Amino acid sequence: MSQSTTDAESVLASYQPSEAAFELTESLVPSDTPLDPTEKNKSGAVPYSYVETSSRMLQVVRQEIAPFLSSAGVVGMVTNVSHGTFYSRPSSLLIFSFSLRSGQHGFRFKNANVKINFSKHSTVAAAASSPSVAKFAPRKIFGLPTVEGRKNTISGELTLQVPAGLLTVGPSVKGERETEYEKQYRFKTIGNFWSSKMGSDWDIVYWDMRENKRTKEGIPDRLNVAVVIEAAEPFVASVEVTVDTPFASGFLSHPWKRSNPAVFVPGVVMGGQPRTTAFDELTPDEWKSLIPYEEEWEGRVTDAAEREGALRAQTLLPIVGSEEERGEESAAHKMGSGSRASAPGAEAYGERASDER
Repeated sequence: MSQSTTDAESVLASYQPSEAAFELTESLVPSDTPLDPTEKNKSGAVPYSYVETSSRMLQVVRQEIAPFLSSAGVVGMVTNVSHGTFYSRPSSLLIFSFSLRSGQHGFRFKNANVKINFSKHSTVAAAASSPSVAKFAPRKIFGLPTVEGRKNTISGELTLQVPAGLLTVGPSVKGERETEYEKQYRFKTIGNFWSSKMGSDWDIVYWDMRENKRTKEGIPDRLNVAVVIEAAEPFVASVEVTVDTPFASGFLSHPWKRSNPAVFVPGVVMGGQPRTTAFDELTPDEWKSLIPYEEEWEGRVTDAAEREGALRAQTLLPIVGSEEERGEESAAHKMGSGSRASAPGAEAYGERASDER
């Protein structure tokens, strides 16, 4: 769809992105595997109404991962679109759902990254403010831990001997110390704000999903996310999904490409609407209901951005700590300067920025 069109019918049609398969490098394709360039994966549209709630209002985008290798795939859905305010500023509440289907033959999903990039619609004046991520959910979700007991034994010998003619005399002391400790492994989903290279605000939000390294059962098969975007004018969203498997890493897909993005226009809604359109008044329980997840998980629901000051620089800091710590914090890099830089590190349940308003 052309970005120049913002009527309701065309906007809703933008939730039907063009077909696209995961991109594979040639080195990942067996040389004896014939590829049929005419074969395309099917994508169908599910009819829906943006006026009233219906069980048929989900637009499904289906993308297969190399069907000649596995039955694995990803389905992306835009389930709800609402417009209102966030602390009196014009904003939109968007809900996405991603279903992940792992396959056989080494195509278990070990890790996945879902990144959503927001930008101005082509009809919006260049001087207008760009859309920015004000709040999102989930921030952190952890699977219940797999606990493994470990034992370390350290032994040594201290010899205090001196030569005495043909003999060596002196005491010899042996010692041994044993320690026990527990090591935990768990599934992790960690979301965070990010900024594009040319962005002056948080215009990207992403989620890293990592499997439990001990059980190796893959990541959960569904990720539901909600995002509040501060924007008074039409804006667009492109989505990139990357997955890693034991077979290979870096399978890339674009449910909504930059050339064919999802378009959001104030006044055009979709799906069930929240209790209030003052999105800053939504309670933690209401946020939970927007992004249902399995009860055996535990975690933090939301994170909100600082709203004053601009992001003036972007710095990638070195990652330190153990492998497990790096895995848990992979999506929690600090970056930038100014008041916004502290927002992603906030750990209180609920909103980070509300105390300073």
